[in-house]
Amino acid sequence: VAEWHSLGTIRVRAAIANQKIRFELSQTGVDDAYANDERILEIRERLAALYGGEASLVMQRLEPNGTEAILEIPHQRAPMAVGDPSRSQITTGEVV
Repeated sequence: VAEWHSLGTIRVRAAIANQKIRFELSQTGVDDAYANDERILEIRERLAALYGGEASLVMQRLEPNGTEAILEIPHQRAPMAVGDPSRSQITTGEVV
């Protein structure tokens, strides 16, 4: 949670559940909903290309003035190259 020049609060949360990584970002104090923004539509298209129907981005207005974004993507472990220590993996907050 962070205060931004007394304009409001930004909150970022992340969790892994049901084989998905869920990111929740919310901003209060600024009335700025992007649900139909072209950039959001492009992100949704990219998510669909990468993950099919297994990913989602939901934007919603918070009352009295704010925005919340919820992004869910499949939780997958990337294959690690043998002998390549630079390719670490993160699961449930720990570096493996």
